[in-house]
Amino acid sequence: MVNRLVILIAVLTTFLSAKEENITDISLEKAMTLSKSGTYFIDIRTSIEVLYAYRIPGTINIPFFFREAKTENIFIRDDIAAAELEAGHKLSVKTAYKISDTINPKFLSDLDELLEGNKAEPIIIMCNSGKRSIKAVEVLKKSGYTNILHVKTGLKPLITKAYAAALQ
Repeated sequence: MVNRLVILIAVLTTFLSAKEENITDISLEKAMTLSKSGTYFIDIRTSIEVLYAYRIPGTINIPFFFREAKTENIFIRDDIAAAELEAGHKLSVKTAYKISDTINPKFLSDLDELLEGNKAEPIIIMCNSGKRSIKAVEVLKKSGYTNILHVKTGLKPLITKAYAAALQ
């Protein structure tokens, strides 16, 4: 019985350490420090999220997903909406609701272009909560990227602190 328990603990330890080797989680503070020293800091949130929510200076927005929404028979894809807003056009979306998340077909090629094909270049991946970014990290690993740092908490802790400070 003791031998089986020892074997089980050894297998679990090996599995957990292998998982940690595949994904390196870092704090948002550490990511910001690394970004200042030249590490690419990729914000994979949608363009609309970046426009309307907090943006960390120095981050590069390459959306992993596009969110598609529908309002009164008009479909608005958020990357197109973001371009319209940046151009100074006003969009009125009163009753939009999410239809689906679609992976950005240019995500890998845009990142490849930024890194000039160097898949060993250190990169930091972040979204709002850490849920989408972990999916992006998995896609990057499968695509041959080898030096990926993941902000597990996402941007939420910083936004929460900023809102709390603004309320005081």
